[in-house]
Amino acid sequence: MTNQLQESEAISFQSQPRRFFLMLGIGFGLADIIALVLLFLNDHGILHINDSLKVTWIQYVTIAIGMPVMCVYFCCLVLSQLGLGAYRMDNEGIEQTGFRKEPKYLRWKEVERVKWNKDSSCFEANGVRIEILWTFVATKDEMRAKPFLERTLSRCFDLSSTKGMKRFLAHADWRLRRKEEP
Repeated sequence: MTNQLQESEAISFQSQPRRFFLMLGIGFGLADIIALVLLFLNDHGILHINDSLKVTWIQYVTIAIGMPVMCVYFCCLVLSQLGLGAYRMDNEGIEQTGFRKEPKYLRWKEVERVKWNKDSSCFEANGVRIEILWTFVATKDEMRAKPFLERTLSRCFDLSSTKGMKRFLAHADWRLRRKEEP
């Protein structure tokens, strides 16, 4: 029974960049409010930051609208990163559907190289690259997905070679290549 469950095991999860977006939104909101208040206080002679600087109402409106637009722009930049999206893994392979991107699929037996770090994992084959940024994945999903990946990849890759490797070496280049078949 356990073998049957493992054979048909599939894990689905998605990146959760909400915390980052919340911090980004709060930061831009506070920066917008502080900039407007400082400029207003300077214009009315309460603060003397730069007495020759007088801000027009059009500049106030531009600042008030420009900051939220920049926040949305930075959120879109984050969402376009390679390691964000929805993932589905099973014993056959992995599928990634990114934000406004075509889905990518890799079969485990086609994977040529694996990059296995604490905060990210990357799989590459035939010009297709799927990356997972673990820092944006919920902890409960990460605790299910990482052991599944280790179990699945250990058949073809020696994942033990990355244990104890210094962090700067782990980021230097692709460390794991497919085991040579006898």
